[in-house]
Amino acid sequence: MVNNFADPLDFLKATWAGEIAPTAGQLRAAVAAMPYTHKKLGEGGAKDQTQRAAVKVASRFAPAAPPRLVVSNGPTDTRQPAAP
Repeated sequence: MVNNFADPLDFLKATWAGEIAPTAGQLRAAVAAMPYTHKKLGEGGAKDQTQRAAVKVASRFAPAAPPRLVVSNGPTDTRQPAAP
């Protein structure tokens, strides 16, 4: 039976389950390829998580918009009419 695994994780899971019996070289290659296809659970997230948390907190304490200053004291055209 020929097994074509597109993902090294699937290959290692099949090995772990006893479905296939790979050679030592195949195992080393699958383990070496894992970091390129799957991140570790705690890897690469520390800076991203702190950045997301900072943005979330900053949005809570964002300054409120200033009040709109609207004046309506009648007509806005204060020019004198042209002399005839």
